[in-house]
Amino acid sequence: MTRLRVSWALVLLLGACGGDDDAPPDDASVADATVADTGPGSDAGGEDAGAPDAGGTFVAPDVDGPFAVNRENATVDGDAVTAFVPDGDGLVPLVLLKHGFQLATSNYATTATRIASHGFLVVGVDSGGSLIGGPSNADERDAMIAALDWALAEAPFAARVDATRIAVLGHSRGGKVGVMVAAADRRVAAALLLDPVNGCGPGQSFSESCP
Repeated sequence: MTRLRVSWALVLLLGACGGDDDAPPDDASVADATVADTGPGSDAGGEDAGAPDAGGTFVAPDVDGPFAVNRENATVDGDAVTAFVPDGDGLVPLVLLKHGFQLATSNYATTATRIASHGFLVVGVDSGGSLIGGPSNADERDAMIAALDWALAEAPFAARVDATRIAVLGHSRGGKVGVMVAAADRRVAAALLLDPVNGCGPGQSFSESCP
């Protein structure tokens, strides 16, 4: 169910970014991906029947999309980066993925793969961290922005990124970092936050310096 909700929300968020002049030129676009919904709740009009994309086509994120997904690993400014890249040659939206506290991109691999199979390029950034040390939230924000720069200019798939459709997806502490990324970088057009935190612990308010 979580994967369904995440994919559904990203279709709506990124489908609304950019006008008709920004539409990808060929079939390697989430706006052109039509998938038959054969899973539970697939009756027309049902709660989980899917969501209309920007072009009015119905997509069903509760099943795998039409694109095979390749996983690529890299290191950007000392941080491990994992990219989930859908097959194809056309432009696709980019989703920056930020993991929760003491987790890693690998914990979200199933969700990231599902999203990518529907025509999104997903880039996760691992930054570590513990209760008593590790990078600050500001450090994590900067690492995400560095990964965005890499994805747009240096990554093997850079030519496929639709720079008009960039979102950040963050869970828990990663949700807080995601907001900070969106606030700091105007290239990010949408944010999807799963159980985001705001402060630095019980009774503590917002700070960028939390370890």
